[in-house]
Amino acid sequence: MGRVDFLPVRPCSFKEFVTAIGKESQLVMMDSPEVTVAFHEEYMSLFNQYFLVGGMPEAVQHYADRRDILSMNHIYARLLRAYMDDVEKYTKTSKMTDTVRFIIQNG
Repeated sequence: MGRVDFLPVRPCSFKEFVTAIGKESQLVMMDSPEVTVAFHEEYMSLFNQYFLVGGMPEAVQHYADRRDILSMNHIYARLLRAYMDDVEKYTKTSKMTDTVRFIIQNG
């Protein structure tokens, strides 16, 4: 019989994502009240990448290493399977379980 330790993991924030992909120098201007058009365009590009990749740490690390969103399908599929397997832990009725699973599969 083994022992299981649980480690809560939260999604990466936008600033953590930017740091993970090696663009931390861009963060300096982010807190400035006056952002130039060029910086705004760069921030929007970074935010679009963050939006596409998502904040899950494994996905962020994979993207940081490869910069290839299309190669990440297996990561997303594994995450969705894990969510599907854990639904019963967070729902109170079988109808709620079925509803959550439907949303995950079709959302």
